[in-house]
Amino acid sequence: MRRIVHVEIDSTYFERFGLAFFKSFYHHNKGWDLFVADLGLTPEQRVLLEPYGEVRSYKRDDSSRWAQLSARIASWVDVVKDDNIVLHMDVDAVVLDNYDAEVEDFVRGGYDLAGCDWDLKLTYSARNVEGVKKALGLAPDSNVMTEGRRIHAGWLLMRGSVDMHAALQWFKGHWRDYSPHTTEEETGLSSLVFARGLKFQALKIVDCPAMSHIPDYAYMIPSAEPVSRYFAGRSRFIHFAQCKFFFFYTSAGDSREHFMAWEDALLRPYAELPWPDPESVRDR
Repeated sequence: MRRIVHVEIDSTYFERFGLAFFKSFYHHNKGWDLFVADLGLTPEQRVLLEPYGEVRSYKRDDSSRWAQLSARIASWVDVVKDDNIVLHMDVDAVVLDNYDAEVEDFVRGGYDLAGCDWDLKLTYSARNVEGVKKALGLAPDSNVMTEGRRIHAGWLLMRGSVDMHAALQWFKGHWRDYSPHTTEEETGLSSLVFARGLKFQALKIVDCPAMSHIPDYAYMIPSAEPVSRYFAGRSRFIHFAQCKFFFFYTSAGDSREHFMAWEDALLRPYAELPWPDPESVRDR
């Protein structure tokens, strides 16, 4: 049973987040092969990543609101199979901990998918629930779409079971059918998982204290150390998520300065670590 960490990344994300992500992940986690969905890396960046696993090129669907979604799903279909254990992570993150215990519980429980359940009403993130039901082939009176469950797609543990692989294959061919009815791909993935009755494990390990631009969050920045725990010890990684827009697009000011402080506290120290020996961290 192979363990594979899956990411999708382009050259800009590699420059801003990639070094800190890969080095922080392998600093805390060993025994994982890397699978990179390359959305536009430079040849030099590919050379750095290839010793850790596979780097495979995929094309963005820039005609879609979810430009990277077709590549994401296609790469999931390619890797979430053959009973592999696949950890998908958004690369705009810094990993703070080891995930062995989560993997052991996941395998022991026979789950298809594990992730953070946001406990939000799906109707809040769908334009037309009835349209989503129709696209999924669900009866109009089905309550699957209104159970108040939505999976956060920034951290997903997936098993290459027959059912999980079949669901992703369907998603690859049909996501356009119901994308007009939802606001983002997480709603689409969530509706598919629950409509198909896949065995889902909700994990309360995903907290994103770096997401908000509210100035009150500035108090967290001085304590942004790799061994710190936030929100009653549940945070296992820092996902920059929405605040990446402050890195790229905003001018100087309080909000931008708060998030540049996160860069100083987390991104730069991990980025400056040496690359680990590939033989010491890959799944053999």
